[in-house]
Order: sequence, then C-alpha cells, then structure tokens
Amino acid sequence: MVTKEEKYRRKRLLMDFGDKSYPNRTEIDNRKFTPYRIAHACFACRKSYKILVDFLDIKDGYKCPQCAGRLEYMGRSFKAPKHTDGKQWEKIKLLFDAGFLFSSYRSFPDAETLPETLREVEDFIIRNPNHPMRVLP
Repeated sequence: MVTKEEKYRRKRLLMDFGDKSYPNRTEIDNRKFTPYRIAHACFACRKSYKILVDFLDIKDGYKCPQCAGRLEYMGRSFKAPKHTDGKQWEKIKLLFDAGFLFSSYRSFPDAETLPETLREVEDFIIRNPNHPMRVLP
C-alpha cells in the first residue's frame, strides 16, 4: 500500500517533469463560470442561434446575423420550431413577453410544463404567476 507522502511525492514529480499540465490554483479560483452556448432567438426572422456566452463578460445584447435585429436570450433548453410554424413562434413570443425562459425542469420536477399550443398560453400565464421558469413578473 502506498502512503500519502509517496502519492504526494509522485504527483510533484509528474507536475515538475511530466507531460501533464496542471492549472495554477489561482486560475481555478478566478474562473467562476464556464462559458456555454445558449439559445437566442430573433422573432423578426423566426430563427434561433446558439451563442457562446461568458457570464463574466455579459454584453448589452447580440444582433441577428440576418436582419441585425435584437436576439433575445431564451435559455439553455430552448428548441426553436420550424421557420414556417407561425403559431409556435407566436406562442414562444407570448411566453417570452410574459417573462418565461426555457430552462431545465430538473431542479423543479413539480412545476407545470410550458404549454404545447398557442391556445393554452393565456390560461397558463394566468395560472402560473410564480412559476420557476418565469423570471420577470
């Protein structure tokens, strides 16, 4: 059985002479958030783009590459409907305007899921003033 001292000695040898590069401890502590590709949508073009977002360097917003309009932050679980599906895009726009984001329900298994059709949206918004995916009142 190898002692803790021997493990530490071997690790130091690897760090000093090995081919593995270990990050500096201050680099690890200074990096609080990892950048993600997060869905953004342009309601004018009915298109969605996944943009690399670094939460330490949040900008005022992103512009649509097609129309130069504003791209709206939709959340990590957003799945855009087809460009031609106008009712689904209208549903998404109504939910977004009501303050809902499209995030994972893993942390909130008891929360009501977002509506499937445009017809259900108005009733859903009225029923769920404190829904966990609703970030704006």
